[in-house]
Amino acid sequence: MLIKLYQKRLILTKLINRKSTASCSNSNLVSVPRSLDPDSEELDLSHNSIAKLPDNIFRDVDLLNLQMVNLHANKIDYIGEDAFRGVTNLRQLDLSDNYISTMKSGAIPRWVLILNLNGNPLKRLEPNNFLSSPLLRQLLMERCEIEFIHPNALVVGLQLINLRSNKLTHLNETVFKEQRQLTTLQLEDNPWDCDCNLRRFRDWYYKYDVGSVKCQSPKGLNGKIWKNLTSFDFLCK
Repeated sequence: MLIKLYQKRLILTKLINRKSTASCSNSNLVSVPRSLDPDSEELDLSHNSIAKLPDNIFRDVDLLNLQMVNLHANKIDYIGEDAFRGVTNLRQLDLSDNYISTMKSGAIPRWVLILNLNGNPLKRLEPNNFLSSPLLRQLLMERCEIEFIHPNALVVGLQLINLRSNKLTHLNETVFKEQRQLTTLQLEDNPWDCDCNLRRFRDWYYKYDVGSVKCQSPKGLNGKIWKNLTSFDFLCK
């Protein structure tokens, strides 16, 4: 009797903890469908042809309980400032491999914890941009053609930042000055110019360096690992 009661409780726990998932991957969609269960907590719209996320799109299709939205590999180049209005439980948003070059301030919900922007042509991160969520903890921006980051571009409170495979040659440590919770900063595969202008940042970055960031220039330091160099190696002619 006790075993049966335990098994019933275990099944009930699994049902409670199980998230309701709507999977619409590879469905030739050009917009968010209207026929989905409004109780859905996870929505997979990856590998479709969605180009726009207009204002109130998720409210209009009655998907306000979403906690995770996967829009990987669509054709998105526009996100309305109020596209996610009403989706107050959203914690994880995957917008990777789209055509996003800019977004209005507030386009990303303020309660998102994990934001994946890998593979979008962002190029420059300026102040007062879309990165305003005070709860944002993980920011993925690999392969985004980023060549410049303003010191006031990033929201405070980030724990992980991925900037791999961009076009950064120099960075200033003031970009991360308020990131007191930062534990992981990934900078591999950028065309780093290891001259005197990078010296101060490289010295600051040492505490995050796992030994995989390399110089591309000058010629004498091409392929050299930052962690194997000293401050005196970062010279200007």
